[in-house]
Amino acid sequence: MKYYIDRRTNQVFAFEADGSQDACIGPDLEALDERELAAFQAANVDPKIEIIRKIAELESQVTPRRLRETLLTDDKSFIKVIDDNIVELRLQL
Repeated sequence: MKYYIDRRTNQVFAFEADGSQDACIGPDLEALDERELAAFQAANVDPKIEIIRKIAELESQVTPRRLRETLLTDDKSFIKVIDDNIVELRLQL
């Protein structure tokens, strides 16, 4: 991908590296290298996005097979730990 920034709006745009979208790159867009892109991303991190990512990661651990196996046993600690962690994270939103 090639990354460009519109300095007026502080928006970053990504275009295909093969040049197929070069016609969409306006004259007001400035090319960003990897270092500049990383600096922009680090400066614009929303803490809520990180919390949502953690919740999604926890939810992905509860696959249908794992849920079925847990429900068929007496040990429900796996589900309880996941649920407790998700509730705790949601309270931070």
